[in-house]
Amino acid sequence: LYRSPRSHVELGLDTVARRRVILKSVDRRHESAVARLCHEAAMLRELSTLQIAPALFDVVEGPERVYLVEEDLGARSLDQLLMPPERGAPLQARKMAALVERVCSCVARLHAAGYVHGDIKPANLILDEAERVRFLDLESVVR
Repeated sequence: LYRSPRSHVELGLDTVARRRVILKSVDRRHESAVARLCHEAAMLRELSTLQIAPALFDVVEGPERVYLVEEDLGARSLDQLLMPPERGAPLQARKMAALVERVCSCVARLHAAGYVHGDIKPANLILDEAERVRFLDLESVVR
């Protein structure tokens, strides 16, 4: 799904639980990348009860990479929804207003719990199958 020199985001399959997962991994030689991934895992754990982010299933330390295993929400990011394919039509005003309201509600729940995201943008927000807005990339979240 995404690759950079230090990190990868891939779709995976948990064969034990029989579910699709998102695997985020970083090269363990890059201490700052490992620290950011571990911070993101901690934020996913802390925010799980608010249902504003994917569930964290596991953190796995391999010989070369550290992996964060999280829920695959089967969702599209807001940047994908806002930038339709060339032949697609943009969101209607009513749908856009409802989406903005859900984004504001998600941000309000995060702030009410005493957190700030730090990198809110359409690519870091997804609309899940139940039409709920959820945050992605929690490495910038602070209390």
